[in-house]
Amino acid sequence: MLGEQPRDGDVQLYLGWAYAANHDAERALAAFKAALKQNPNRLPALYGLAQAQLETGDLKSARASFLAVIERDRSHIGAQVGNAQIIEV
Repeated sequence: MLGEQPRDGDVQLYLGWAYAANHDAERALAAFKAALKQNPNRLPALYGLAQAQLETGDLKSARASFLAVIERDRSHIGAQVGNAQIIEV
């Protein structure tokens, strides 16, 4: 599918989640960024990006992404938990 539709945001989103599930955070990060490039308002892609940023150790970007998800959906439990993981004690 990626070869046929490399700019399809849905394909990039699903590819990002597949990479994330395979613990390949760098590729997941790239795929989520590509998905967001196609549709900047795609909440699952933004949340996936935050998770990949957290996994790669980019805590500042992960926090900003988690907060952006929470700003759009205050009840997003995953983003709230991800943000809590970053908060310094």
